[in-house]
Amino acid sequence: MPRSPATMTRARRHLAGSRALCISRGQLLLVEHHDPHTGHTYWILPGGGREAGEDFAEAAVREVREETGVEVRVVRRLRVPASQADVTYALFLVEPVAHTAAAPLVDLTQEAYLRGAAWHVVTPDKPLGPLDAAVWGYLAPRIARLLRDRSS
Repeated sequence: MPRSPATMTRARRHLAGSRALCISRGQLLLVEHHDPHTGHTYWILPGGGREAGEDFAEAAVREVREETGVEVRVVRRLRVPASQADVTYALFLVEPVAHTAAAPLVDLTQEAYLRGAAWHVVTPDKPLGPLDAAVWGYLAPRIARLLRDRSS
């Protein structure tokens, strides 16, 4: 049965903000969050919402700087698979201007969730580091490929 233009178009994902995938020297840059309601502590990619007048790439760069203290530049936007319907962010591959220690620039006492930032060793066999595979597993093949490409 032929598909009509209406059935061929994909539903557009509503994007609320940006996240950044930053790998340098075999390490993945992550931020630590603590949910005050559940008491659960977890690691995620740095990122957040856009400010007035910002595009998604500018938001990703600013959020990485604020949350980790690391200056980055955007390499490219990464496609989020359609199977990840709950993803509400634009995802960018970024690279550090210089590989520096991660230290948030924001006042952590004023942050509801953010508790810190760190570089985590990742390998092609263990590409997620401390990221929760149930949430971030779709990134594992991409990170493994980036690590292999950079080592060759």
